[in-house]
Amino acid sequence: MTAMLSTMMNTPLGVTTLHRFGARHFVSSRVGDYDGERIHWRRYDEIDADSARLANGLRGLGLSEGDRVGTFMWNSSRHLEAYLAVPSMGAVLHTVNCRLSPEHMAYIINHAGDRFLIVDSRLASVLLPVLPLISKVEYLIVTGDAASLDDPRVVAYDALVADSPADYPWPEPTENAAAGICYTSGTTGNPKGVAYSQRTTYLHALASRAVDSFAVQERDVILMLPSMFHANAWGFPYSGWMDVRRRYGHARPLSSRATPANNDRADSANPDGNGAHTAGRFVARRRTKASRSSVFSRNRIRWIGGAVLDDRGGARPLGRPSGSRLGND
Repeated sequence: MTAMLSTMMNTPLGVTTLHRFGARHFVSSRVGDYDGERIHWRRYDEIDADSARLANGLRGLGLSEGDRVGTFMWNSSRHLEAYLAVPSMGAVLHTVNCRLSPEHMAYIINHAGDRFLIVDSRLASVLLPVLPLISKVEYLIVTGDAASLDDPRVVAYDALVADSPADYPWPEPTENAAAGICYTSGTTGNPKGVAYSQRTTYLHALASRAVDSFAVQERDVILMLPSMFHANAWGFPYSGWMDVRRRYGHARPLSSRATPANNDRADSANPDGNGAHTAGRFVARRRTKASRSSVFSRNRIRWIGGAVLDDRGGARPLGRPSGSRLGND
């Protein structure tokens, strides 16, 4: 007897599906880039249009399905465009940890087989010793000041998107196709990599919205402290895109960390801090009013990965703040 098939719709579970969902239903939601003084806001429809421009630009440079695209970037809305565009067009996003040694950075770029590397110009000096070791990378697509890298492979990101159409015929990659690659920090030998599938990326974003997980919801504001090159920032770039009204990136210098003072400055620059998600390496999410630090005083629960918080909102190795819920990354 032939098995009876469902008559329900069959929607592929992948980055393209969540990408289009957020672009369609949350047009006026915003993402902000914090520069240390103020937040520069961009609407989801602007980011969606530029993700299409990036996809067209990459296609024009010769990108094919399954090609690996590395990112060497701080948290930013430009980085989010790559998160959306690269897997949605059937390529594979490889977020490179800019805090590794030059040898390990070169190793993972070569091991992943990156043909393209999108570079934040603020990290140009960090990338310089790596460039001679990654000869197989064909294009260095530089955001910000493209002149910060003197290399014949450099393409200016702004020029690439400016010259490209704002729409793209997004395909539907198979659910088991790779969507992204992350590597360990190489504490035992060379870093080890894992490829996330389209399906697992979608399900991870969906799971982070569950009540017993991070419970991301439409009313939330996300302060992105986890690095987008670390474990896909716990999936927040995707879960936030699916159902959040505002999210802002905390762009930090290489030597700094998420400190109470830095968090306070970013939070005070946010005009809509009530009910915020605070997401970070040490702070993931909090919804409790019991805090001495203004960055957390308007939030409701505390999620912590890898450490715990003291009363000022800074990380400390031992102990547990009263009333906190702990989570691991």
